Amino acid sequence: MTERSRLHRKRPKKKTSAPKDFNQQILSEDYWEGFYAVSDTLVVKCTDLDGKTAEISSYSLTNGAMTQTFQIPFTEGTPFSVLSEEVSNHGIGHIIIRISNAVEHPDRHDAIESILMGADRFELLRIQNLVRRLRSRGLTIFGGPIGSQDLFFDDYEGFYLLSDGNILYCRDKTAWAEDMMDQLVDGVVSYYIIDPRRFSLESSGEQLFGFLRGDRFSELAEHINRDHGRVTAELAAHGTELFGHMRKALGGDKNSAAIASHRLKMDLCLPR
Repeated sequence: MTERSRLHRKRPKKKTSAPKDFNQQILSEDYWEGFYAVSDTLVVKCTDLDGKTAEISSYSLTNGAMTQTFQIPFTEGTPFSVLSEEVSNHGIGHIIIRISNAVEHPDRHDAIESILMGADRFELLRIQNLVRRLRSRGLTIFGGPIGSQDLFFDDYEGFYLLSDGNILYCRDKTAWAEDMMDQLVDGVVSYYIIDPRRFSLESSGEQLFGFLRGDRFSELAEHINRDHGRVTAELAAHGTELFGHMRKALGGDKNSAAIASHRLKMDLCLPR
């Protein structure tokens, strides 16, 4: 099982949160070790060997082979941009995006290493898909305070109305089997699309959405929009009295279903 709470730490003197622009990272201060994409089919692994030497290894996402490896000495205050320049000088290409950080994304980092070692063509496609997803992220189709909720940190659990008339119930899934997801993820949303005419978890079935750190609720909304239309409103947020009634109704409580129906002005019918 993969648990999101697992955290791998090295050299405590460094800062755990690196600058958003990876080229501004200070090699002697920031946690910059990880994988970086040069293209959709080529990545480099950056490793701090001893606090004064960086090792750069490039890998093909076509066959998993290491294409180059070299070392670069650094001193206090040396920025990551020096490593980026050396990657380019060695003919590998320009680093375009960071795809994992050994501290912030330990599970993803370990998974990438394992896939590269296995060199399975279909597994390598997972890394390619991750690179493409990170490069295209940022699309927001459902803005405002709801859409901007951070799936990794915010308490987005609740009930939402979809434009096709169904109800979305979503919550954080703290543990999951690795074979349940088709991409490298930092967390998983467990969600149900519930027909109000058959208001129960059993009648809908659990579905999963894998997300990366930094993904917003709008990313989940976009994913669901393909089959069920857009999220139009929040019906009940986690921690509210109405949320409690709707949760009880999902378990078959007729009184709670009646109260929720009255307050929402919609008919929640429990299956017989």
